Amino acid sequence: MSDPRMIIFAVCAVMLTISAILALYRIVRGPSVLNRALASDLIVSILICALGILIVSRRDEWSLPIVVSLSLLAFVSSVAVARFMPRSRPVYSEPHDMQEE
Repeated sequence: MSDPRMIIFAVCAVMLTISAILALYRIVRGPSVLNRALASDLIVSILICALGILIVSRRDEWSLPIVVSLSLLAFVSSVAVARFMPRSRPVYSEPHDMQEE
């Protein structure tokens, strides 16, 4: 009989692989730069999850600094994309009755 933990790790690996393939598809076919940027951020998140599964399955912490570094990189890239994307409409506009005459 197989170890139940190995079955869970295999299921997680299959789910992460399918997610990575779908994210790569979005990078290739994305209609906008924002979709491609979000898909690349998703790829980094999938990589972080895969390394987390590897850490748990092998019971060692050799790649923990890599996971922390990738998490910081993903956060900074998400903030940069959100900061530099042009807005489609103004953030704030005064109501017509509040404008000075």
